[in-house]
Amino acid sequence: MALAPAATAAEAGIDLVTVADVRLTLSDADGSGAHAGGQSLVRFGDGANAARLAFASLELRPYVGRTFDGLFQVRYDVQGGLDLIEAYGRYQTPDRALSLRFGLMFPPVSRENVADGWQSPYTITPSAINSWVGEELKVLGSEASWHWRAGGHDVTLSGALFGFNDTAGTLLAWRGWAMTDRMVGAFEGVTLRQVPSLPEAFPEQAWDTKPVYEVDNRLGYYLRARWQPPKGPVVDALYYSNRADPQQVENGQYGWDTRFLSLSLEGDMGRDWHYILQGMEGATQMGWPLKREPDRRAVDAHFRSAYALLSVRLPGERGEGWRVSGRVDLFEVIDRSWINIDNNNQSGHAVTLAAARRINDWAELWVEGLHSRQSRPAREAYGLARVEYANQLQVSLRAVF
Repeated sequence: MALAPAATAAEAGIDLVTVADVRLTLSDADGSGAHAGGQSLVRFGDGANAARLAFASLELRPYVGRTFDGLFQVRYDVQGGLDLIEAYGRYQTPDRALSLRFGLMFPPVSRENVADGWQSPYTITPSAINSWVGEELKVLGSEASWHWRAGGHDVTLSGALFGFNDTAGTLLAWRGWAMTDRMVGAFEGVTLRQVPSLPEAFPEQAWDTKPVYEVDNRLGYYLRARWQPPKGPVVDALYYSNRADPQQVENGQYGWDTRFLSLSLEGDMGRDWHYILQGMEGATQMGWPLKREPDRRAVDAHFRSAYALLSVRLPGERGEGWRVSGRVDLFEVIDRSWINIDNNNQSGHAVTLAAARRINDWAELWVEGLHSRQSRPAREAYGLARVEYANQLQVSLRAVF
């Protein structure tokens, strides 16, 4: 839908996009799933088997000619309520060689979440990497990109300065990776009430973490390079560092010094097949340095994850065939501090198979099955088995206007 003055419809206006997802979920995961203090790997636990409005989002996309556009997205989520997801503007020179983006935005990490509402066109549940992006990586800042094209090669170099992402890494260190399509909003907190080490070791830590929060008034940055050759896959690399002060605490929120490198390959195999390979490795630290090992801190974790996704568009009537996608995820968190009293190591994998089909001009039908396994010693502190096998089936009717 486009809203624009009649006299200037070709020059300026606002596009409006709404997405609503009604979903039936069946899960055998523990308790409340990955959220509300849960210790499972998947989003919904066995206490949430029901049909529900999983989320609804509204996007406003203003534009002025070919030089300015923007995005303002609000979203209602069954587990988080109504909140702001993104709000940014973008300026591009007429030749598209230079672009500037400024506001509240996701760093350009995800290769999956490229559809309306920051959804994936391949699966309901994103990979572990991009699940974490949706939960904890949202920045308030400015990004500059330079685009160059010659001889069939397309190169983009980007850099950004940002704030308000000082707590990124909290969930990876204290809960581990998860498989979830929940997006945490700008004003929302994620419950940490079941972390055993909080009351004694970190009495100033609140019982929730707020991903969009400024603790130390220090700027973070990310750098990105993207290369699309005439033939072969698109290569994308991004390095992120929030430069947070790990000993600073503000209103119950600690700074987490988090940095990572993300690499991806994406391409087509013929007309109907598409693939994505993405990996991430990094570290996060919080608290005071350890006396015997000053390079380590009170909370110190290395993390890594990778996935391979393959998707095919099947033929159908009037070109509206099924898109079938499969993905395999591997992930690990290595706890480097105090594992004898609070062992937050994690290792695991997940296999996802999804199918989607457009059934009319505004509705899509989705079916997804997800099988996962994780080993995490910290689960035993809650009376749960160290190793969890979790299965989740979801059927979704998604409307896009």
